[in-house]
Amino acid sequence: MIVTLPAYIAARLMRLPALHELAAELKGIEYASSAIVLSGHRLSDFAHPMDAFGLVIPSIERRRILAVSFSSRKFANRAPEGQVLLRTFVGGAMQPELLQRDDDAISAMVSEELRQIFGMSAEPMFSEVVRYNNAMPQYHVGHLARVARIAALQSTFPGLELAGNAFSGVGIPDSIASGRDAADRILQNGAT
Repeated sequence: MIVTLPAYIAARLMRLPALHELAAELKGIEYASSAIVLSGHRLSDFAHPMDAFGLVIPSIERRRILAVSFSSRKFANRAPEGQVLLRTFVGGAMQPELLQRDDDAISAMVSEELRQIFGMSAEPMFSEVVRYNNAMPQYHVGHLARVARIAALQSTFPGLELAGNAFSGVGIPDSIASGRDAADRILQNGAT
């Protein structure tokens, strides 16, 4: 069996006394929440040419957004000619309090940031807030040692594998690699 759930949910499944130590290690991985504001705009509504893939905001800037991805610049056919689709990231481990706001307040805050950063002169044609609660594992100091302990504990249960973004990378390619590695271990050990 390959468990690909967030670590804190996987820990809840480990109810057998023999799995208690493994569950405790999994529970020790902290998670942060974030929101993404998807918004569509006319390019003519920006002073900036919006001719990049996006930007990450350093914390020293003291902004209320983490990053902006210009989705329609990164991927073809995401917006009609003369328009741009943005994904603006809010919250995370550094500003979790911002996620206490309702969707309208988050959208308004993002619009204000886009006006200040890019010279946006009109409201978006559309805006939608998508929340990701407890979705981003936090790799604190000691994380690699924790992952090693988890691997050692998990290996004492043949046929049980763990995979996902909690262990060695939060990106989609990292998660795919983690799943493939878990499947390979199952196949190598002859478990069915």
